[in-house]
Amino acid sequence: MRKVLAAVIILSLGLFSGSCGTQENAGPGSRGESPGGVKRIYFRLKHLGTEDYTSLDDLAGKPVLIDFWATWCPPCRSAIPYVEKLDREYGEKVHVIGINLDSNPETARKFIQNKGEGYLQLEGYGTRTPSEYGVRGIPSFFVLDASGNIVKSYVGFSMNYYEEWKEVIDGLQE
Repeated sequence: MRKVLAAVIILSLGLFSGSCGTQENAGPGSRGESPGGVKRIYFRLKHLGTEDYTSLDDLAGKPVLIDFWATWCPPCRSAIPYVEKLDREYGEKVHVIGINLDSNPETARKFIQNKGEGYLQLEGYGTRTPSEYGVRGIPSFFVLDASGNIVKSYVGFSMNYYEEWKEVIDGLQE
């Protein structure tokens, strides 16, 4: 009985925190703090549902918002409309990418197809990219400068993040 109660408490904390993981183990920059000294972390990932690839080098010259997410994560799904809104608002001025962590890329591809999300989606499951970025809970968001350096990171989702992302990105474009 104690184990069941403990599991219910832990699960409840995860649901109320807005993350599909624990924030104590969130890695650099949990909950919007500056990661302090985290440099450029290279990746080259396959596009969701295609044979094309995108690397960090392909995104150079503009700020980047990275969203690590999965279809089975309710806060991840709640964040998508805000990520899309940011993508629409900034257009060609900012790269917005999703890095999907579903074990079956087809599940994510169908989800995206049904939802109509327009920003670039990459396959991250089974790669080193999430661990190299310190992802310990999802959704996890990273704002990178035009050189690919991590400027700010977030674990979980709050509707306030949209305005924070804009402030950080606007500061990078000045």
